[in-house]
Amino acid sequence: MARSDLLIDLVEAEQRGDKAKFRVLVEAIIAEERSNQHHLVADRLSELITTLGSSDLLARDDVARRVSDLVHEIVPQRRLASLQLAPLVAQ
Repeated sequence: MARSDLLIDLVEAEQRGDKAKFRVLVEAIIAEERSNQHHLVADRLSELITTLGSSDLLARDDVARRVSDLVHEIVPQRRLASLQLAPLVAQ
């Protein structure tokens, strides 16, 4: 279980809308979980911040906001590293 001070800081950062601090705190929790041999929790948190959290990191201009209803965006459920490619294709 993550330290209580990290969890409290995490909730405070989310309430303030401080996305940078929120990400840093989640990464600290991931590191702590890995050190406690809780790899499943750490992997799940890592997946969440790399796939779901990435859209918030990209700044969108006004034009992109206006056409967002014309595009259906799909968040990948698998990582690129999970693909099994032939050695020639991987190069």
